[in-house]
Amino acid sequence: MRSTDRRAAQRGIALVEAVVALALLAIGVTVGLTGIETASAGAKEMVNRGRAQCMVRSESQYVALAPYVQPGAGRYAAPAQDRHGYLTAVPSAAVDASGTPLPGVESVTINYFDSATNSPVVQPVLMVKSQALSGGSAGVGQVGAGC
Repeated sequence: MRSTDRRAAQRGIALVEAVVALALLAIGVTVGLTGIETASAGAKEMVNRGRAQCMVRSESQYVALAPYVQPGAGRYAAPAQDRHGYLTAVPSAAVDASGTPLPGVESVTINYFDSATNSPVVQPVLMVKSQALSGGSAGVGQVGAGC
């Protein structure tokens, strides 16, 4: 005898159920791929920032060893621009609390800029350099060698 219950007689899945299942699967895959893409972009950004920080630290070591450059007379040498960015090391006169320039002392601002946007990648480093304690030689070719 046949069953009179419609649910017991039903076999397979209905078209509506299949479409709903497919839509849920598509939403899940889209969310997953978006998450992967976002994580990849974030990882790339952190690698670029890490490299920039390494370059700034390396340049600050170079500036500490380089001969003294009078503020306003030029800049400290920096490696050539690469595909990621470029460094600047600009000396300026150091001043005391009253604003009087300190002879033989300068502050050097080191920045790393993005090549594409010319915007800073990391916070600039400010260091104080004394003419009396400045080194005699340093090789700009070594800046960023380990980055």
